[in-house]
Amino acid sequence: THLALMDTGYLPKVTGAVGEAEVAKRMDLVAIAQSQGVRAMALQWVQGMVAPHRLADAALVERVVAMMERKSADVFAHQINALIERPDGTEVLRQLRIPTLVLCGAEDSWSNPAQHAEISQWIPARPTVVSVADAGHMVTMERPEPVVQAFKDWLAMP
Repeated sequence: THLALMDTGYLPKVTGAVGEAEVAKRMDLVAIAQSQGVRAMALQWVQGMVAPHRLADAALVERVVAMMERKSADVFAHQINALIERPDGTEVLRQLRIPTLVLCGAEDSWSNPAQHAEISQWIPARPTVVSVADAGHMVTMERPEPVVQAFKDWLAMP
């Protein structure tokens, strides 16, 4: 009955040098996970996953790293492959006819607010768009209270 799209994207991998650079960066992380362990990869990966000023929050960083560490290098490799092979989601967005929340961290460097504004333009059912201040890609872990409030406000809408 409702859909929330959070810190996400909808476009396939770009072709050419930009797409190749994305693949190389993602595969570098897979190589670290496979050779040094998921924790070593996660300690590097988290640098771009939370808002830059949140990197000083050791407890937050450890929670994010621990979450990643619960998965194996093989699982991570499959996740990366899915990201690399992702299809164009434009047609799916065009078909949405249910209340949709499009939410992201204002400092998400992977799936930024401009990208979420683009996503919302494809949804005919006039989605609710929320950008959570002081948060990056891990918005639910960085700023859970504003995320919960955004959900409450959205679900209370007529």
